[in-house]
Amino acid sequence: MRLRILLPCLALLAGLAGCADDDPARLKVRGSALVELDGTRSGFEFADDTLLEDDRVGRYDRQAGHCTIDRGETGEVDILSVGVSLPTDAPVMGEGVRSLTVRIEGIAGKVTAQMGDVEFVGDSGPGCTVIESYLDREGGVAGVEVSCELADADGRTAGATAELHFAGCQRL
Repeated sequence: MRLRILLPCLALLAGLAGCADDDPARLKVRGSALVELDGTRSGFEFADDTLLEDDRVGRYDRQAGHCTIDRGETGEVDILSVGVSLPTDAPVMGEGVRSLTVRIEGIAGKVTAQMGDVEFVGDSGPGCTVIESYLDREGGVAGVEVSCELADADGRTAGATAELHFAGCQRL
């Protein structure tokens, strides 16, 4: 008798747990982001619809990220900001990539990679292509493509490539 009651309850709980992953408001990503520094590549590979925690709210226990779409000061140009990060306490060997952020405003783009404790930055222009491949403000989806040479404060360079697709972007 107990087994007949327990099995439907377990099935209901499993179904409810699965529903949380189907929430369209949750941030999801697919694609990859890789950074090469001194001949060593590190980065992120995301299967379809990988759920991310919000990397703007302090500590997080699993892979995190953000995707925001803003109209900006004039209300005319969309500002897209996306990023992916390792869990807060994840160990990073040497100068492996901890996070990658892309910000696009109009035709200007900026890429920032946190490599260990060192920040590498690149602005769109010669040697740095940052493309908003698509953006649907109302649908909350966006895609970015990056091929960029980044530099740290000491002039060391790193190469970043990314193709990331986000769903569940926050509209500001």
